[in-house]
Amino acid sequence: MTHPPPDQQLIDFLQRYRPLPPAAHSDLEDRLMSALPDTATAAYLPWFQQHYRRLAVSALLVTGLLALTAVRTWRQPQLSQAEREDLELFVTETWTRTYSDFPLNEPTPSEISSADTGWLLPLPTDTAAD
Repeated sequence: MTHPPPDQQLIDFLQRYRPLPPAAHSDLEDRLMSALPDTATAAYLPWFQQHYRRLAVSALLVTGLLALTAVRTWRQPQLSQAEREDLELFVTETWTRTYSDFPLNEPTPSEISSADTGWLLPLPTDTAAD
């Protein structure tokens, strides 16, 4: 889009006969500053009064959820000493099996010692009852 060349006569006319801006009042800034808080408060209060109940209910719900989360965090069950030892053994064996050449399909020594191997032995059969 091209603009026409400026009209120099029009520019000279407007510069020569332009009106002077009105003089500013000495208390203009004070009047503007005193008007701002009244305007802001007047616009804010009806909205706040209209939504007070909704805000109060929301604040109570958020407070309740935070309290519930805090109670659940503080009251987490503690592991007994035996459970901690079992967990530590499990983690250690899993870590060892993952990063060693130990075959994964064979049980670890602790599994062998703790396993109930009584079922591996054949039960005696009573041949007299037959």
